[in-house]
Amino acid sequence: MSNTKICAKCLEEKKVKEFSYHATTKDHLYPWCKQCYNEYQKIYKAKNKEVLGEKRKAHREENIDEIREKERVYYEKNKDQLNEKGRERYKNNREKELEIAAKYRLKKKQQKIKGQMEQYGVNTTEEFEKIKQQEKEEHQQKMLGVRRIRNRRNVQKWQYSKSTFKVWENKLTPKENPTEGINGELLVECFICGKKFNPTNEKIKQRADGIKNGNETIGLLFCSDLCTNEYKNQLHMTTLKQNELRCEMRKIQQIKDRIENFDLAITGDLQWFSRNKQEIKEIDEDWYLKNNNAIVEEHIRRANASREKDKLNHPERSKEYYAKNKEEQINKSKNWRDAKAKYAGWFSKLTIEEDPKEDENGYLLVKCAYCGRYFTPMNKEVQLRARAIVGVLDSTAENRLYCSDGCKEACPIYKVNLWPRGYKKATSREVNPLIRQMCLEMDGYICQLCYKTIDEVELHAHHEKGVRLNPIFQNDVDNTITLCKECHKKVHSKHGCRYIDLRCN
Repeated sequence: MSNTKICAKCLEEKKVKEFSYHATTKDHLYPWCKQCYNEYQKIYKAKNKEVLGEKRKAHREENIDEIREKERVYYEKNKDQLNEKGRERYKNNREKELEIAAKYRLKKKQQKIKGQMEQYGVNTTEEFEKIKQQEKEEHQQKMLGVRRIRNRRNVQKWQYSKSTFKVWENKLTPKENPTEGINGELLVECFICGKKFNPTNEKIKQRADGIKNGNETIGLLFCSDLCTNEYKNQLHMTTLKQNELRCEMRKIQQIKDRIENFDLAITGDLQWFSRNKQEIKEIDEDWYLKNNNAIVEEHIRRANASREKDKLNHPERSKEYYAKNKEEQINKSKNWRDAKAKYAGWFSKLTIEEDPKEDENGYLLVKCAYCGRYFTPMNKEVQLRARAIVGVLDSTAENRLYCSDGCKEACPIYKVNLWPRGYKKATSREVNPLIRQMCLEMDGYICQLCYKTIDEVELHAHHEKGVRLNPIFQNDVDNTITLCKECHKKVHSKHGCRYIDLRCN
């Protein structure tokens, strides 16, 4: 057998090694040489590029699992060689490789945009860009709200956390006697009992601001509510003593004036008055006994004159005027009761519990007894609340202030003086109403599952960690989340969060 063969394409005699193996021929060699065959394949592939590409794509889709498995096995066997070839190819053709990668990314991006346009039902890129810009702005607004809530939570967490010695040591006075505890916490003395305790950052800040402004009576530190109440009682007693002293001085002045009228002493001689105090007292009593009837008649005369003056200046106050204009007066009274309350007329008759404020139009703003939001009540509601504060309760009406009917229905102490029957400390959302109000305000009065507002649904404060099993988190505002009534039921229907689970030990 010869070692050469003539190529049927180029008609050149070449060695056998330059021909490919072929099983159907006699000599088991392909008629064309490798060089001619490769040139033919290049021309054929260039002419039929699309057809061959579709065939390869269809074949790959039909046998995707087998092909991927083969590729995986081949890659594992030749991993180092393939990676080395890839690095060399990238070094030698860096610009070309980057251009190919950029085209690939652009193609994928266009495919993604096309799919999103079909999803939104948009035909032009301008409309698609408008929609994406609108979504971007909405996302920014949402994230801004989330940041505000997070910042508010951080502020509240700082306010109710315990103070440290290094932060506040230079901002207090020797009266507080600040010392450092074992764990670096700040210890100060109670203003009443002198007991050492660790206050919160908020209380220390109020005290430091008072010292900075030169008023050391602001923000005094007390270790407990008992000491706070005792300090209030001391202030009250001091005020009573001051009032008694003023009354005594007023009586002395009245006696001096009467003595002057009787020509019994020289005006303004205080030394004489101190020497003859007992005699002046006896003279005053005798004067009242002698002129008692005249004094009573004078009081009656002044009262009648005052009534006549009121009739002239305010005729609508008289009984005759009321009888003639009864319907008009009733309508006027109804309109007054249903009108919004003014700040100037009511702020002095409310307490810190309502925290009265004035809005820009001069109306009264008070806190809701359930959710803690500020709102403007009607005159009748404020009148009932003011009467309840001084002890005059109306059994037929509510003596607290609520911003809506939803808060009235949700509040378990509505029209109830104490806690309602069936109140269970482990499961009731009213364990600490102040924590509930802080939770609602922290979440913007919005349910954190369905995003409905307090004007649409009834909102509750849900403890993320059960109060019975985790009592230490009972008054931790970070352990609460705002949920509507329906979402609250759904959460408590889950295993581990049901009320029956909360009651178990």
